[in-house]
Amino acid sequence: ANIPYTRDDNALLEDRLIREIVTESEDVITYAALEMVKSNPGRIKAFYDWLVGKGTKIEFDNKMLTKDSLNLQIAQYLAARDRLADFKADRIAAVSIKCHFEVSTSCLGCTECLIPAFLPFGEDNEGKRDIVPVACEGDIKGALTEAILNMLQPGVPPLFGDLIVHTDEHITIANCGSSSAYWSDRSGTTAALGKIAILPQLHGRSGGAVRYLSAPGEVTAARLFRLKGKYYMYMGLGRIHDQREFTTSTHGVHWPQSLLTFDGVDHYDIFKTIPSNHMVLTSGNVIEELTQFCRYQGLPIVRCDDPASLRAFRNLIAYEV
Repeated sequence: ANIPYTRDDNALLEDRLIREIVTESEDVITYAALEMVKSNPGRIKAFYDWLVGKGTKIEFDNKMLTKDSLNLQIAQYLAARDRLADFKADRIAAVSIKCHFEVSTSCLGCTECLIPAFLPFGEDNEGKRDIVPVACEGDIKGALTEAILNMLQPGVPPLFGDLIVHTDEHITIANCGSSSAYWSDRSGTTAALGKIAILPQLHGRSGGAVRYLSAPGEVTAARLFRLKGKYYMYMGLGRIHDQREFTTSTHGVHWPQSLLTFDGVDHYDIFKTIPSNHMVLTSGNVIEELTQFCRYQGLPIVRCDDPASLRAFRNLIAYEV
């Protein structure tokens, strides 16, 4: 999506933090999805029936979200899942898709929102399966941050999203159409599906967005980033709040939203210093575990829940730039 924060030097990452980054064209998924729509509609219908049977609300508008576009989104999810099965022996740690703009407006003209909603969920109508974290917009460091948090808490799908709004009270994180359905109630069960809705997407040419408001509770926020060739970890302990505590944003109203606070800091300072458009969350407090990981990897830490750390980082940014 022409966002520089999402890109990186893959060879450098492979030398530094990860064994291998596998890059494939969007066609691998889109062609398989189109073939599934044509040759195996029963498999798509079974997933749709499972969603509806678990209480997921679906609001067709016969423009953006139609039966055809939702079937295509389901097929994309199933095709992505099938492709991951081809790599089972390689232990894929996380996935980053390039939906916006490559798929959403050009090749298929249909967003891929069911992939980041259900690959990192752990179950579908065809049974239990591994949680696979998903980042969007080709965000490599976002996907790697998710992989790290998932390593620390294997049973908790990380939440991936854009920082879209800040107020004196909170930050709103809302991905551009989807994030793991787990976060609608944080139970780790299919009860989460009764608290999500698939609504007409706000961008792209067609498709639906997976809408929910994240369940409240303590979270660990993190973001791996690179500055002048050196990798850092931006991290802090925060809390997601019930929507009734704050006024929700009208921006991205059909998207999943999390209302996030960090005690003792000016949320505008986070907006000014966050080293990407995306942040990653996991449930609970794993600050100590993440700190130990960073020490082991030699990653300097920026604490976004510490005003002094944020000030020091702002000075570093000013000096480096």
